[in-house]
Amino acid sequence: MPKNIPVALGSGLVLSVVALLPLGEAAATGDAGVSLPTGAGAAPLRSCTIATTYPAGSVQIKAGPGPAGTPFPLTVTSSTDLNCPIAAGTCLRWDYQWIYTGVPPSATFVTLDSDLNLLNVLGTSVRVSAPGGGDLLGPIGINAEEVRVVRTITNQWTYQASLFTATNAQVGKVTAGFRSGLKAGFCEIQGAEKPTADALLSSPKTVTTTVGACTVQWTLSPDGCTTNAQIVSPSAPGCAATPTPRDLVINGQVAATATCGTEIGGPFGSTEVCRWNSLLRKATCVTVP
Repeated sequence: MPKNIPVALGSGLVLSVVALLPLGEAAATGDAGVSLPTGAGAAPLRSCTIATTYPAGSVQIKAGPGPAGTPFPLTVTSSTDLNCPIAAGTCLRWDYQWIYTGVPPSATFVTLDSDLNLLNVLGTSVRVSAPGGGDLLGPIGINAEEVRVVRTITNQWTYQASLFTATNAQVGKVTAGFRSGLKAGFCEIQGAEKPTADALLSSPKTVTTTVGACTVQWTLSPDGCTTNAQIVSPSAPGCAATPTPRDLVINGQVAATATCGTEIGGPFGSTEVCRWNSLLRKATCVTVP
């Protein structure tokens, strides 16, 4: 597994990390309590507070700052907000606020899906990483191809930055974070997820393969890569296989990439089949005993 890949949230895109650095610790808690919401339909938090030690302080991050009931994201047009670059069109504006207390401000981070169309960023010294490039100041999102990182630099104790997307983005879970000198911290918060009208989402979600006496059902991500596999005919004679992720070795070399949607015959010929898993960066294989 590649290093520095945080746990995927939502549609396998965004992440939640707490970074511990030599001069102190940064621990994240939600405003509603230490435990983040869980279970189907649980709403992501609109804010989080990250506590630091040596020196003692905190950084509060808010999604959609403002009075109670402030919508997030805001719907703006190119005529009402010049930062919306769609001529005579409409954008979604995702506002974030960082409030530093006791620790000096340095850099801010927000993640978003790689396949989300980021139209503009309002902030200072903005850097948007390439998919999988992450940000070495964090570090965050490194080797996670589904994730891009938006970083800004600030010396303001209360600072706000805004991301602009098309209107087909949806509210999901992302990671927001901060840096202060050698300290850094991150937490889960509301943010923009992949467009609900993405044409790729219309591609087949599952395919099946017969391996010996087994029928394997593969679950596919929108890019056609395998995200899961299960045996759907476990009662068939001789079908007792369990899908397992493993390195794919070709000519003695471990493959780091492969073409999505391509089935690969394993070393046991017709009794094994593999498909590439883009999240694990390994192959998911089924072998029939």
